Amino acid sequence: MKTKLLFLLLLLATVIGCQKEDDNYHPIELQYAVFNDKPNPVINNQVTINFPTETKKELVVFGGDGTYSINNSDEKKLGISRVNGYLTLTPFEPGNVVVTISDGRNNSYSLKVEIKSQLRVKMNVKKKEGNTFDLMEFNLFSYSEKDFTLLDLTEAYDSLVWTCCNTNQRFRLLEHSGNSTHFIWK
Repeated sequence: MKTKLLFLLLLLATVIGCQKEDDNYHPIELQYAVFNDKPNPVINNQVTINFPTETKKELVVFGGDGTYSINNSDEKKLGISRVNGYLTLTPFEPGNVVVTISDGRNNSYSLKVEIKSQLRVKMNVKKKEGNTFDLMEFNLFSYSEKDFTLLDLTEAYDSLVWTCCNTNQRFRLLEHSGNSTHFIWK
């Protein structure tokens, strides 16, 4: 009888202890590592990194049991370094990556990371020198070798200027304001 009573008391103590632990449990969440005394949570489990202008994104992990493991779906596109509860995401190339953070209790958080490639263009001219009234033709290419439209160009740049190195003269190829766009190919 005493053994059954002792067993019952131990079982009850275990259940109360587990409930107390569960009451203190908070799900895993991420916040941006911006120190302004205000919480900056990651919204909808999504982060966007503009590549190549943003070299990293810093996040802080909260909740869970504090013992985290990190899984990266594509290490060629995104590098992750972890120091204590801080994560640093370093983009290597454009694309989408899923980062899964798990703790010792099998709780997990999936973060969708979109690495956006900003449109960067280069210009080639058919001939490097010409006279004052010669027609100069040029082509624009993107560094990513993907096709782009004038809309893509005007979303990335408000102007493109061709500078003549010998005379320091400048010629506007693209002028874009909120109301109008003017673009010259030749």
